[in-house]
Amino acid sequence: MEVWDLYDRFAEKTGKTVPKGAELSAEEYHLAMEVWIVNSKGEVLIQERSQDCEILPGVWGLTTGRMVAGEDTRSGCIRELREELGLAVQPEQLQFLRRILRQDGTHLIWDIYLLQMDVPVSQLKLQSEEVSGAKWADLAALRQLVLTGKLFFYPEIWEIIEYLDSGAYRAEQLHDSREKCAAAAEILEQLPGWFENEQARGKYAADCENQAVFCARKDGKAAGFLAAKQLSDRAAEIAVMGVVPQMHREGIGRALFWRCAAWCWQNGIGYLQVKTLGESNPDAGYAKTRAFYQKMGFAPLECFDEIWGGENPCQILVRYFFEDGIARQ
Repeated sequence: MEVWDLYDRFAEKTGKTVPKGAELSAEEYHLAMEVWIVNSKGEVLIQERSQDCEILPGVWGLTTGRMVAGEDTRSGCIRELREELGLAVQPEQLQFLRRILRQDGTHLIWDIYLLQMDVPVSQLKLQSEEVSGAKWADLAALRQLVLTGKLFFYPEIWEIIEYLDSGAYRAEQLHDSREKCAAAAEILEQLPGWFENEQARGKYAADCENQAVFCARKDGKAAGFLAAKQLSDRAAEIAVMGVVPQMHREGIGRALFWRCAAWCWQNGIGYLQVKTLGESNPDAGYAKTRAFYQKMGFAPLECFDEIWGGENPCQILVRYFFEDGIARQ
């Protein structure tokens, strides 16, 4: 008989176990996982659930499963990929994206992973009891499957699709303090139109030491960076962001934003703000900056003259992400 470990609303293990299918109280949960398999073309491997499945027979979806007692979601991913698709995967190949405590009555703590892998569908070994078919779908086709109800819908699915479409998983988070500051300084030096004050540039770069810093590279060279800082349990701010001029309009900024979004997901952050120059200042470069952030889903909140002075109005923009629902002390 399959047995599940139980967790509380803080996503902490309670020490209790129950048989599969047992009725749970309002604040009892168990672990489940989902894997997005992405190939070098940016396509996603989806699978059709067997008609014999107890839940959602015949529906297209991703590789998912519930964890048995003693199993974490990373090891559960490895087991489900082997059982359902015949894929042998190592733990380090799985990139953790986010955890969500489902508020839909399923009592699930849902962990989402990304796996980059090229494998022909013909080489998959499908578990007939669970999977009746599999195929690679580009993101346009994936969106259409969601809109037509042929792919199982999750509340966060649009954010995950945007993350993949931006190529954010190719951007990296820097952890070495000197590397963070050096990458920021190198790129800010190339952006005098936005950061003309040398002293301010130096402070932005120095502050990166204690911030989360993400870097996108092109041909081995730093093409852009983004630094973010957490303001509270549920809010963070983009402190500074820059893309080298020759890489503008190449998708670097979008990739960095969505890489930062994954950091927000992983830290329970639902609100991300950014400060930039307000529209009463005619600077054309900052007009493009505001347009970029609004395209990324930020909404203008309020503009203050007091923060930077009347000639430099401070426009605050805010973006909301689907929150994880996990209780925090």
